[in-house]
Amino acid sequence: NQSIEHLQHIIETLFLDRTGYWFILAENGSFLAYPQAKYRTKTIFDIATDLSNSSLTAAAKDIIAGKSIMFEYHNEITGAWSWMISDQIHGTPWSIVGVFDQGELDLDKNKLRHFLELPS
Repeated sequence: NQSIEHLQHIIETLFLDRTGYWFILAENGSFLAYPQAKYRTKTIFDIATDLSNSSLTAAAKDIIAGKSIMFEYHNEITGAWSWMISDQIHGTPWSIVGVFDQGELDLDKNKLRHFLELPS
């Protein structure tokens, strides 16, 4: 059992390479933990709307439905093509989501997904 504040601290300090980051998404699309303060008051749907990105909206719907996804998109924070990978956190309605710039990881999609799979 961890407090939301502790989870936020972990997420805010957990990075992969230079630009990879994680966030925790609640079942309604709001961010329980996110490394960028300016996005913490938004939902993933707000960001998708701001970016006019219907594919991100569809991916977000799958994430909050508890599905594991691997989604390729243009990252709004880094400006690079990235992979968004998610898995539901066992025993909760929440999902953990990782975002990784493609240029920083020298793996194809299938190898990357296998490498980053979270145990359920």
